[in-house]
Amino acid sequence: MSKILTQEEIDALLKSARRFGGSKGKAKAEPAVQATRYDFRRQTDTVSSDLLTALEGIHELFATNISTSLTMRLRSAVEISVESVRTQSFSEFVYSMSDPTNIVTVSMKPLDGLAVIEFNPSVVFPAIDIMLGGGGAMPNALRATSEIEWSIFEGVIDMMLGDLQQAWTPMFPDIKFAIDARETRPSNVKTSQPQDTVITFTLKAKIGSGEGYLHLSVPTAALKPYLNKISNTAPEPQKQNDWQASARLSDLVRQANVTLTAELRGTVLTVDELLQLREGDILRLDQRLNVPASIAVNNSEKFTGTLGTLEGSRMISILERIA
Repeated sequence: MSKILTQEEIDALLKSARRFGGSKGKAKAEPAVQATRYDFRRQTDTVSSDLLTALEGIHELFATNISTSLTMRLRSAVEISVESVRTQSFSEFVYSMSDPTNIVTVSMKPLDGLAVIEFNPSVVFPAIDIMLGGGGAMPNALRATSEIEWSIFEGVIDMMLGDLQQAWTPMFPDIKFAIDARETRPSNVKTSQPQDTVITFTLKAKIGSGEGYLHLSVPTAALKPYLNKISNTAPEPQKQNDWQASARLSDLVRQANVTLTAELRGTVLTVDELLQLREGDILRLDQRLNVPASIAVNNSEKFTGTLGTLEGSRMISILERIA
């Protein structure tokens, strides 16, 4: 039978344990360096802050260019700006996307690998609605885009890739961005390994009264051979970018189509007189021959001129510009 300790014996044992345990704890040396966990599956593609700053400047120029291009294409106010530039694993980038969404994988020849661009539904659907004559409305429920909607929006993507290529050309004169594939589910995008490091550019887009985000992901492995070149090719100051944007806008405006019409002042008829009109009838207009005709551009009066014929075709001679 085991011995039952008295209260005095229990107190003595506790006192002895404190004494020897305390001295042992004091003698134990603290470790000089604290250990940290390390994930060997994750690549450590370090990207310097200078490189991120240079890339941010490049994409600010891209954002300015695409804002101008989309404004002209949609004939609606579009404003795109760089929200952030950061490095993350490819799996983190994929998990950050909405589902369903609108994704294109893009080749970057001569660079290796594929870039990934995600267009939030809050960007795609308003743009499509505007191109179809609407005001930029969103659908009642979040859904994937249809084949017809994709074909309409693909023209916007092509325009965007052209502006992106222009922004990257100072660093890579031969670079060509082209659509490789498209997806609506992030889980189907397998352009990189989950642990691979990518540089993600987040751009905020305001289209009409709505706003959303674009996300562009570029694998750092594709940029490794050119890191020094990128760091040494920083974009010009923003003032230079503003001048470039003004020149680009001027070029786009010059290519826009306008409707030019020349008008002679008409006359007033009753409904009965209108119903009695027959072939060969002559109508006398209120405008005299010596009064110049009005010339309008997109229904806005801009010039005056005289009507006539030239080589068998109707013509008008511009007399003056209306201020």
